[in-house]
Amino acid sequence: MPTLPPLYLPIEIKVREFKSKMLVALFACARGYSVCLAQKDAFNNVASGLCPGIVVGKSLNEVDARHFRQYRAYGHVVATMDEEILVYLSRQDLVRFLSREAIEGSSLIFAPGQDAVDILTAIDPDIARRSRIVGLPRLDFLRPEFSLESLRRAEELRQAYGDFVLVNANFTLGNIHMPYERLLAILRDAGYIRTDKDEEFVLKRIEHDRRAMNAMIGLVTQLASRFPQINFIVRPHPQERPESYRAPLGNISNVIISPPSEPVDTWLRAAVAMLQNGCTTAIEAHELGTPILANAMVHDPVFDPYLPNALADIVTDPDGAAAWLDQILRDRPRRQQRDLLSDGHHYGHYVDRSSFKLSAERMVDALCAWAPELLATGEARLDLDAYAQAPYVAEPFLKNEFIRVKFPDTGLEDVEQMIDALRRALPSLPPVRLANPARDVFVLRPA
Repeated sequence: MPTLPPLYLPIEIKVREFKSKMLVALFACARGYSVCLAQKDAFNNVASGLCPGIVVGKSLNEVDARHFRQYRAYGHVVATMDEEILVYLSRQDLVRFLSREAIEGSSLIFAPGQDAVDILTAIDPDIARRSRIVGLPRLDFLRPEFSLESLRRAEELRQAYGDFVLVNANFTLGNIHMPYERLLAILRDAGYIRTDKDEEFVLKRIEHDRRAMNAMIGLVTQLASRFPQINFIVRPHPQERPESYRAPLGNISNVIISPPSEPVDTWLRAAVAMLQNGCTTAIEAHELGTPILANAMVHDPVFDPYLPNALADIVTDPDGAAAWLDQILRDRPRRQQRDLLSDGHHYGHYVDRSSFKLSAERMVDALCAWAPELLATGEARLDLDAYAQAPYVAEPFLKNEFIRVKFPDTGLEDVEQMIDALRRALPSLPPVRLANPARDVFVLRPA
């Protein structure tokens, strides 16, 4: 019987991915895998020197296609979980944002629900054979076994801020943390812009995001004036420029601009409601029963994702938003989850919640059933010397400001504390041996 190959989990946005991928890593260690979690760019710099293993990608665009091609050339096998498929703009735009090569280059695809399988099967009919529906790992932390610490922190947030509305911003293209010339160059490189028509589409999307962001700022300004007794916590997306919100909102006493450091589920447990426009955190709010309001004052069906707003109540003017919030504050309801959505599908069609198992464990179950068919390696080990010799380690300035925003430096002690907390929540998880061979690179082995 072949030894299990090492498992590699690259991470792009720390606040959104690290904890759920650490849970996947712990379940994988329990099944005998050695696992490496690494900031995505750090991993790409050393992938050629690593023992062949399984790389789990996070999306399926043209940039990923190139990385997947390189991984396979180095002897790795690729599996993918594309969470962003839940918030693509429209079925027509899937052709623009999804890469056929990346899809075909993924030997196994983890899907959050049947909808993702249907989307990908329309592009590559073989996906029906290569996909496994596992739910969404980041939703695992909404389960009761993980709730105690989150509820404690939520109470601390309520003590600190009183009643508050969480305003989750998601206007990345209109408020990106880089010059727009660089953004367009990245989108060209990523394959999103191939023609003049593609560039026209992207520029319209940028303008839509700017208008929608300004509408959200205007709505928050008016609601803060009408409801001085509560606070409004504006939480920009990790790739947005917070100063775009500080300038118009920073002098309003009951508006607080907060970077997304605390996990979003903790904010949602503490909030009386959430205000958003097309943000994936509406899915967490839906699961927790937090009332959700979608600001559709600037609306375009081409650019506004379906699922997040389908889970919300929708308003198109400040008076409607004020009436909605006034009722929420009077009644203090926990929102009843919507099952049947406006397109006729049930919520579970998008995010499968049919199994009692955690999604992280379902992913590892799928890996264990599938890996022996595709990859037989020798001794299951990680070539740690490759990290010590890698250009990324020798040239730390390669972690530029944009990468720092997405993945702030993380120390060994922080990761040890995360592992301890996860094992306290799930005592069945065995202990692991942890190493930190390079900056933003962590290796877990069965103890």
